[in-house]
Amino acid sequence: MRTNRDRILEYLEKTEREHKENYRGSTTQEMEEALGMKRCNISTQLNRMTEEGLLKKSGTRPVYYRLKTADAQDEHLSFRALVGKDGSLKNAVQLAKAAVLYPERPLHILLTGVAGTGKTSFGKEIFAFCEEIKRFSADIKWKEINCQYYRENETGLLQELETSSGKHLLLNHLQVLNHNHQVAIFRYFQEKEQMAECMIVCAADVENPTELPEIVTEWFPVQIGIPRLAERGFRERFQLISSFFMEEAEKMGRTIKLNSELLYCLMLYPCAGELRQLGNDIRVGCANAYVREFQSSVQELHAYIYDFPIQIRNGLLKWKQFHEQIEEIIPRDYSYAYSATALNRLAAVKGKEEKNIYTLIEKKEKELRKQGMEEEEINELINDELTDTLKELQSIYGEKKLDRESLAKIVDSRITSMVDQFLMYAGGKTGKAYPDATFYGICLHLSAFLEKTGDPRRISEETLVETMEGYKDEYRLCLEFAEKIEKEFQVSVPIEETVILTMFLSTKDREEQEKKRPVVLIAMHGSSAASSICSVVNALSVNRNTYAFDFPLDMSTEQAYHLFVKKIQEIHGGNGILLLHDTGSIKTIAGLAMQNTGIPIRCIEVPFTLVALECSQKAGMNTDLEEAYRGVLESCQNTLPFMRESYRKLEQDKVILTLCMTGQGGAVQIKKYIEKNAELQDIQIIPLAISDQKFLLGKINAILKEHEIVCMIGTYDPGIYNIPFISVAKLFETPIEKLSLLLSLPETELSAPVDYEAIYEYLQESLPDLDINRLKRHLPRVVARIKKSAGGLNEDQELGMFMHLACSVSRLKAGEVIGTNSRKNQIISGNKKLYTEMVENLKPLEQAFGICYSDDEIASLIEICKRI
Repeated sequence: MRTNRDRILEYLEKTEREHKENYRGSTTQEMEEALGMKRCNISTQLNRMTEEGLLKKSGTRPVYYRLKTADAQDEHLSFRALVGKDGSLKNAVQLAKAAVLYPERPLHILLTGVAGTGKTSFGKEIFAFCEEIKRFSADIKWKEINCQYYRENETGLLQELETSSGKHLLLNHLQVLNHNHQVAIFRYFQEKEQMAECMIVCAADVENPTELPEIVTEWFPVQIGIPRLAERGFRERFQLISSFFMEEAEKMGRTIKLNSELLYCLMLYPCAGELRQLGNDIRVGCANAYVREFQSSVQELHAYIYDFPIQIRNGLLKWKQFHEQIEEIIPRDYSYAYSATALNRLAAVKGKEEKNIYTLIEKKEKELRKQGMEEEEINELINDELTDTLKELQSIYGEKKLDRESLAKIVDSRITSMVDQFLMYAGGKTGKAYPDATFYGICLHLSAFLEKTGDPRRISEETLVETMEGYKDEYRLCLEFAEKIEKEFQVSVPIEETVILTMFLSTKDREEQEKKRPVVLIAMHGSSAASSICSVVNALSVNRNTYAFDFPLDMSTEQAYHLFVKKIQEIHGGNGILLLHDTGSIKTIAGLAMQNTGIPIRCIEVPFTLVALECSQKAGMNTDLEEAYRGVLESCQNTLPFMRESYRKLEQDKVILTLCMTGQGGAVQIKKYIEKNAELQDIQIIPLAISDQKFLLGKINAILKEHEIVCMIGTYDPGIYNIPFISVAKLFETPIEKLSLLLSLPETELSAPVDYEAIYEYLQESLPDLDINRLKRHLPRVVARIKKSAGGLNEDQELGMFMHLACSVSRLKAGEVIGTNSRKNQIISGNKKLYTEMVENLKPLEQAFGICYSDDEIASLIEICKRI
């Protein structure tokens, strides 16, 4: 005889097997209804089996129970139901667990992300995890404090903290407090000894922690960024939508049933309010559906698109762009039923009637109109489904393998004869062999058309243009065939019907065309430069696969990075992006974006802006048009790298980043080791203690505004595109004399065995007004660059260049008149490439000392290099 215990275990095993996807477990109430047992008996058995380790229960209300399988022994219930725990939030969950499990005492956590992304829910999961693993005494409770209530009341918040002493804290909306208010809170935390025994989690509606005061960010060793909804992918969004519907089904005690079109809208409409808005919009829709069917005793509650806020219909605007990705998750011809514990996908019942385009479109039209869609929205969906309908019909006709005799019973013999001749003729013209399915499909379609000649056709102008332009040969053949149909049957064949015939002929070609293809993105500096070029390209091309990203000059690199990521996520069609850009800064942004989104990007530099700047410079320097023209050509052919450097407002100082996971101790020690053992000039070492990838990217973007990053050194590789990484092990394995080579440091020392320290001492005595320390920082590098541009200098030339430049700096700084070079024009015209490079090479000295070298001086330097 089966015991109550056996019946409960069998029920849980069966339920989990049937509802594997999105299954959270079963509640006591559900088991009571399903098994017909008393709730008290069920609770007794459940608690006993939980203590024995056979079951797991959630920390939520109501409590969910499920079998504790061997595969899930180490999985914590507190994070199990979290959508994205193995995807976009995997890093966040690992960091949170690491912070709670940290030896001695847990580490405080700062949660960041735009409003509505789910920071509060994540914070509650952290405290549930603490309770689950018994990290703290059961007597210590946690409390949530909403800082919005204390926006203008600093004293009130401090009093609230006093009354919460000895409790774990979840502080929400930290960013609403002013700077002084925030500083006061964290000073309070530092001064109160009892707070050291409690765990504090703060949530701030900021995307980058640098927007908060330094005292705040320094206080949190663990900083976790919660991603936007748009960054979480379609599969996670579907899981989130499903979880919201399951919650509503549980509250109502009913099953909520809806169709795929409603889910398409929810998957694609823009949620300005992030996850919070998505959940609220679903609640509104379910509430309207509940009110409509409140009096009904039917267990199934039907939700339609008109039950939901009108903005979700905007998802249809993106349907064409993303329908392939969406249909992989939400197939057509299914309805979806959500219960409190699971999602069931129900196949639509297929009718037995003969199918043609008209019956399919009419059926779909009725369904959409029943859902409350407007005519424009109905047309949008039907147009997008037209090609798929043709494919379905081709497949149906291909499987039936109708013979001519059977076809003659339902189709006029004149049609079959005309279609047969048409396909033979079209095949000869296009060089294609059409399958039987095409023959049967056109015959049956024409038969249906001739019976319904007065009906309007639902084909958009966009579909008409795409088909006529994309398949010109097939369209021309179908126009001729349509004329024959008109003469034979005395009917008017509208252009829409000709286009449908063309689509029958090009179905296979369209399948090939619809395979995922790359898209083109034009990114340029300026408020509308890229957009203008993009408009022209799309106007001249039938592909319409080109997009624009404008980078205004007053926009920060960090802001541009986030907007760039958003743009590529919107336009990515599944097979990468071909990026045309004007400067290297955009290429850097693209590299970081590719690293963090996984979207393949291939860059093509079209330096129009740099060339235009060079034209402007040459035009300003010359009164002769031909001279300016030749100068630009010379620069573009030989000096583009230097032009790219000159485009930067100031030459950037170089930095090395040292990294460690928590605290700055390890990073600082690496810094000290390098400073002690490597020869560094004008290279700053910055230690960073960052474990969060997003926060690291924010820091790197901020550093890149002012510096060039030579490399990163640390105990972990953050995987930042285009910035070399050196492990600590490699650093310490490298002999000290080879450290400069390992770090790929630029040549900063003069190669000749000359005692330059003695020369500096001499210069200090003879030129007392010259800043020798500043000269030491800049002059060796300038000479090294000139040596490279000149193709090498011997010892005498190198020393002569060194002394000449040192004295020229002193004279120019003192405002002395520099003599003219009578051969200036001859020297410069005969050495244009070296002249252009010399101008660039001297800029560090000019910027460091506030001087300017004339063409006469540059000509003299060229003479030293060339010995002329």
